[in-house]
Amino acid sequence: MRNQRSGDLFMGLMFVLLGVVLVLKVCGVAFDIFFAGWWTLLMIIPAVVSILKNGPKTGNVLCLVIGVLLLCSARGWLPFGGKLVLPLGLVALGMILIFDNVRRK
Repeated sequence: MRNQRSGDLFMGLMFVLLGVVLVLKVCGVAFDIFFAGWWTLLMIIPAVVSILKNGPKTGNVLCLVIGVLLLCSARGWLPFGGKLVLPLGLVALGMILIFDNVRRK
């Protein structure tokens, strides 16, 4: 129960911080924490919190990998841009489903 509360507190603080930053931006305050691919942190941070709370599971690891791939694509760090994110995500999902099925038998 305590881990869930700390995770909820962390996520709540992240949403409050994001809201305050957006309000300040609308009001004309001149600072910018937004960078190319900032929105991928909305996938990466909850996945990391879930891994820390519950251990690595199929869903949270897949969400983390896809989030990191999308961040790398948005930052221009992937040689082929974002063209590989969807195919690699599908391959990863297929492999997870195959090995989950084999493991359960």
